[in-house]
Amino acid sequence: MVLSGMSSIEQLEENIAFMKDFQPLNEEEFALLDKAVEIIRSVETIPCTSCKYCTEVCPKDIAIPRIFGVLNEIKIYDKEHTWIPPFGERAASNCIKCGKCEKACPQHIEIRKYLEEAVKTLE
Repeated sequence: MVLSGMSSIEQLEENIAFMKDFQPLNEEEFALLDKAVEIIRSVETIPCTSCKYCTEVCPKDIAIPRIFGVLNEIKIYDKEHTWIPPFGERAASNCIKCGKCEKACPQHIEIRKYLEEAVKTLE
């Protein structure tokens, strides 16, 4: 699936033209995609899409998507090679566990659980 934000007819026409000479994937390409999916799924990451609905309702303005992005980098690579930004007042340890973020999350992520993991891993 391709998601493309468009705000004009010109952008719509450009997106349609891009698919003019569409060629479906061949068996070798499908096999390569299957292997990539297998590798990606072998690492348990946080399924955050960085939509920021959680931060819009967070009374402490915790940097939830950014924190989850750093946690995912550590899970995929390792802590030694991941730059951990200073979150300051937006750090996971400032969470008051109100749960508003989880109610707003379209992915139904257990945000409070992962923020606790972030405190242990990042702070």
